[in-house]
Amino acid sequence: MKKNLLLLPLLLCFVFVSRSQVTDIEKKLAHSLVQINSPLTGLTPDDLNNSIVTNTYVIPGSNIRMVYLQQSYQGIPVYNQMQVLAFREDKLVSNAGGRLKAVSELSRNANATPAVSSVNAVQSSFNALKIKPSQEMVALKSFDNGKKVDFGKQQVSLENITAELIWLPVGESNELKLVWQVFVAPRNDEDYWLVRVDAKSNSVINKQSLTIKCNWDKEEHSMKDHVNKKHPVQNNVENKIPVELKDGSKTLAGPSVVNTASYRVVKYPAESPIHPGGTNVLVTDPWLMSPGNATTLGWHNDGTTSYSTTRGNNVYAYEDRNADNLPGISETSSTAQPSLTFDFVPNFSLEPIVRTPSPNQQFNTTNLFYWNNLLHDLSYIYGFTESARNFQNNNQGRGGAGADYVLAESQDGSGTNNANFSTPSDGGRGRMQMYLWTAPTPDRDGDVDNGIIAHEYTHGISNRLTGNGVSCLNNLEQMGEGWSD
Repeated sequence: MKKNLLLLPLLLCFVFVSRSQVTDIEKKLAHSLVQINSPLTGLTPDDLNNSIVTNTYVIPGSNIRMVYLQQSYQGIPVYNQMQVLAFREDKLVSNAGGRLKAVSELSRNANATPAVSSVNAVQSSFNALKIKPSQEMVALKSFDNGKKVDFGKQQVSLENITAELIWLPVGESNELKLVWQVFVAPRNDEDYWLVRVDAKSNSVINKQSLTIKCNWDKEEHSMKDHVNKKHPVQNNVENKIPVELKDGSKTLAGPSVVNTASYRVVKYPAESPIHPGGTNVLVTDPWLMSPGNATTLGWHNDGTTSYSTTRGNNVYAYEDRNADNLPGISETSSTAQPSLTFDFVPNFSLEPIVRTPSPNQQFNTTNLFYWNNLLHDLSYIYGFTESARNFQNNNQGRGGAGADYVLAESQDGSGTNNANFSTPSDGGRGRMQMYLWTAPTPDRDGDVDNGIIAHEYTHGISNRLTGNGVSCLNNLEQMGEGWSD
């Protein structure tokens, strides 16, 4: 694999303008490159005036600058109309994507001022998703003269609810309609959603899930009986395990430095416990495999706090047996900082959810944490960095939006024989849900199938690198499945 190929997208798509931090200097540089190369891009001065640079960066280890150029009309993005351009030494070397022509005609000269408020659009989205608000809808922040609005979580969403004005091509004629595009991640729902509401009539045009589900099993499975009977949810407090509780309370983080850490895992590059090399072993300081900016903060510091649990800048791994999408048990080191130890020896003849006498759940969640971090570090080396919209809490001033580490939910109770990954825009936390796999006895756990973990994480990579980084790869024949494999 050549290092620069990862960053050259083949598919173009727009969904929600990324919240990545692109400086004015970088925007001017990008515009200048596009303008100088306009004979090759075919862009007219009017095209350039109706474009938004949503992201631009230099691929690490190369002299290639990527420019993501979003078509706009009256200062509002046009859905699914983007060009991704690559420049080497100021010369265009790759041009993918396109634009709609005669947008004024397609919009029927519509005014860019919505007749429907963002508040009403969010309420319509709630109705479409059957969400019952628990409080009066109040906008917290407004950007770009009210074209983008942040509502916070409103006690019903796991992530901040946002609404943004876009022009949406509708029907075979590509008639452009002004719509509010609403992002919401409902509690107790495995899907993250984009709902598009007509900004003139307040009717819901469509809704789209941002959660890619990988169904390897032919049958539908319900976990309701499976959770309650075969694997009852364990009480974290009664088991006297130090945890980060679902009510928001936390264990003390302790000192602010982690110098070394050991993890018992199915070591890279083994695929699972039943594959060659899959015997669990204790590895120490695995972040040293990927030196440089990929591991500046190590694996347990999120830029503010050093954790003694399976949490850090890149991923927060915990069990979600009761399927409420809130952190359950995140495994805790048996030794204090600055030297951490996650040495949980499993017994695969017992069910994967047991914590005693064999620490199977502890081992499985630790393995999930280990592999998510490895995948972060490896993909970073190949170009999936902060400016390329990777998954990190603290971006350390290197571009991108930050605050979007992966929520890795082990032994998730919402399904079986499956796994999924949800990818909101840069600045929104990705979520990986790993399930148990039904067997006569004991069940198996996707959290120790490293092929599944890598497949799901790569969905996040391909989603973030394609077009504007959210939901281009959502149809049944999308290339993200092959890329993940």
